[in-house]
Amino acid sequence: MAKVQQEVMRACRLGLGGIVQLWCRGDSLVEALPRLVVNPDGQPIKPVGKGKFQHGILRGESGDIDEILLAWTEWGAELNCHGGSACATAALRLLQENGFKEISPENWWFESAKAGRISLAECEARLRLPQAVTPLQVRLLSHALQLEKSVQEWIDHLSEVEQNSSLELLEKWIAAYAGDQIILKKHVVAVVGAPNVGKSTLFNALLSLDRAMVSELAGTTRDAVRQNLILDGLSVELVDTAGLLEKAAGADAEAVRRAREILQAAELCLLILDGSREFTDEDRHAWQACQGVPTLVIINKNDLPQVLTEAEYHQEGIKNIDLKLSALEDREVGRLAEMAATKLWGEHSPWAKTSVDNLHSGIITARQFRHLASARDSLAAGDMKAAAGSMRKIIKTEVAELDAIREELKPSRQA
Repeated sequence: MAKVQQEVMRACRLGLGGIVQLWCRGDSLVEALPRLVVNPDGQPIKPVGKGKFQHGILRGESGDIDEILLAWTEWGAELNCHGGSACATAALRLLQENGFKEISPENWWFESAKAGRISLAECEARLRLPQAVTPLQVRLLSHALQLEKSVQEWIDHLSEVEQNSSLELLEKWIAAYAGDQIILKKHVVAVVGAPNVGKSTLFNALLSLDRAMVSELAGTTRDAVRQNLILDGLSVELVDTAGLLEKAAGADAEAVRRAREILQAAELCLLILDGSREFTDEDRHAWQACQGVPTLVIINKNDLPQVLTEAEYHQEGIKNIDLKLSALEDREVGRLAEMAATKLWGEHSPWAKTSVDNLHSGIITARQFRHLASARDSLAAGDMKAAAGSMRKIIKTEVAELDAIREELKPSRQA
């Protein structure tokens, strides 16, 4: 049998889950898929209209691969397989053996934009959408999928009569951009402190689960433990660092090096001090390590008799104690989560959370923002033609520019 070259993309990562989607496209798709998918009676499926599902069985020469739902779409077909890597991998292998070439989501969407099947703005949104982990991110990226419509409506209504209102809308979109970037970003928050001050206990209290091993012995957590969570709508990677020891050797030295790397990348530090003991050289080292990074100073173990006064902490250079709590008894841990979220939101809280639905901007990349700002400047100078041209560049660009745009998107895909 002659093989026909088609393309297949994994629309989501293989792993645990209810379904795995394989998206297929190609000029001969309606001939290729019926050779691989049969109906429950064992007969080759007959393609139906777009937007309709068909119940079928993906079948290879050695037997049935998986029971699937097949949907025909405007761009090709969507195979919905059972979740888990085994079924999806077997289905993918069968497609490849029959002339389908697997391509990455990046190539899939950029090739679609290059061919004019979707706008460049939609391409950028679809690349980010599978990475969305919070409801706010999903809402914002849903608006981004409609950015072409929003931009076109703005251009259509642009006139001398409507110039002021058009400029006002651009100003609102520009103002919303900084808050939108906070929504899209994954924020690294490091839990820092000397050994045995209760970092892991607090880490687990914030997560409400036990991932880090807790012990009375100093140095129990020799490596960083990372966990994703949502704080006040924001995507956060919470990192429980190894104790920042003044002197370390062997495995501990490596743990300290990793902890310092985490601090360099952190957006916020939670410095944990043990209120039931004297201030130590290790506490001083941890405090010094946090310099240059926004930090919340937390006095832990306030369920025990306290040794130092705030004045004595001031003598150590710690001018402000942000919160006193007991991680073990879960006292004030919720308050700490609120304080950390407020720090991450900055001046955009709570305005940015409401702006997602109120402004409907959908401007999500630095490239789009540059053209938006250019349109605002042109319109403010009275040049409507240049403003409209800049707005069109948000959704469309020259094919030659696509490689540069791919490079610009790489940091957001790796975040």
